[in-house]
Amino acid sequence: MKKNFKRENKISNNMEGIVMDSNRVGLRPDFVVTVQGILKITEIIFSILSFATASGQPDYSGLGWVVFTGVLGFILALGFFLLYFLNFYPDVLVQYKIEVIANMVLAVFYFIAGIVAAAAAGNAWFNSRIRGCAGAASFFSFFSMVLFAVDAVLLFFNQRTIPHHTTTTTSSTNSNPPPEYTSQTAVY
Repeated sequence: MKKNFKRENKISNNMEGIVMDSNRVGLRPDFVVTVQGILKITEIIFSILSFATASGQPDYSGLGWVVFTGVLGFILALGFFLLYFLNFYPDVLVQYKIEVIANMVLAVFYFIAGIVAAAAAGNAWFNSRIRGCAGAASFFSFFSMVLFAVDAVLLFFNQRTIPHHTTTTTSSTNSNPPPEYTSQTAVY
């Protein structure tokens, strides 16, 4: 006689708020075709393009901020993409809206980088290669700014719909607690 045991394996980290269900962790190839997956992939591509075009002229140091922002955007977008793709998204990221904040900060950084690259293109009247690289870096920076801002807004409104636990005192005899919240992957 076989007995079916429903077993929930919990992996708990020392940090409070990170409790993952080990049955959930694994590859999620369907994430790539979601709106969020497509946004993450385009963020990665345009981050690479922005720092690659800005670093096309290593002797011109006016584009250092664009390279820094592009590399930072690439690392963060790739990191969040892997968290979603591997289905390992800790509750603490949703609770404190870390990804929303990171995307908004990157949108501001890319705005500044786009202005810096446009100014560098305008000041490089003496060299058409620098002007071309800086102009392309400005375009890719502004486009990356839009991508990260749209991602942040969509994540913010998606995470606002997640139910939060509140404790209320009622005189009702039916005191069923709400179902335990487990981290949802924020797929739009």
